Amino acid sequence: MAKKRTIPKKISPYVWGYLGILEKQGVKIDSAYVFGSWAKGTQHKNSDIDVCIISPQFKNWKKKTKLLARAQYDDFFDIEPHGFDKKNFNPKENPVAYEVLKHGIQIK
Repeated sequence: MAKKRTIPKKISPYVWGYLGILEKQGVKIDSAYVFGSWAKGTQHKNSDIDVCIISPQFKNWKKKTKLLARAQYDDFFDIEPHGFDKKNFNPKENPVAYEVLKHGIQIK
């Protein structure tokens, strides 16, 4: 399970800003996680910020891709979004889901 920790203060405005834009676009976010190097504490100066977003609106791949990309704008180019609906967020079948739940930080 994702550990109950807080994300580093350095990336907090970017992550919450990105999620806020998604919500303003009408995306219902069931849960969200930061994972990858920022969650593990192994980031470097060029590391992107891996964010996993679970939403019922991400059942359709084309729609999901459009919504996630539109929210990036210029201020959020360091965000690497990974969107799933609940059905496809299965750690037994999806290695990204496994990584998120094992090492990620749940933020929503």
